[in-house]
Amino acid sequence: MKQDGVVEFKPDGQLFTWENDDADNLWLCSNANLSVSHVGPNVKAIYEATRQDMTANGWTELGALPNEDFAVYEKVSGGVKLSAVVQKQAFWVEVDMSAPGLHIGEFGF
Repeated sequence: MKQDGVVEFKPDGQLFTWENDDADNLWLCSNANLSVSHVGPNVKAIYEATRQDMTANGWTELGALPNEDFAVYEKVSGGVKLSAVVQKQAFWVEVDMSAPGLHIGEFGF
């Protein structure tokens, strides 16, 4: 997921980007997660730009309701189905991406 274009995206008007990835826990074979937050004063513009970037990077929007502050996406990369949620918060926009565990016992012990 770290090589996906949405991780490197820098929307206009953002002050900074905050990246938070979970540890790669091979013992539990759990889902891999990565969050990218775009912090800036014009959250509405950052939210729309981020959603456009998701589509430009091959993500398919599964649903966004009018006047809602989130949208759900999915993408198949290297035969693995990735999922993502883009959420508009008070001072930032967060992209939460997830990939399923790929080993036997992928849901932990």
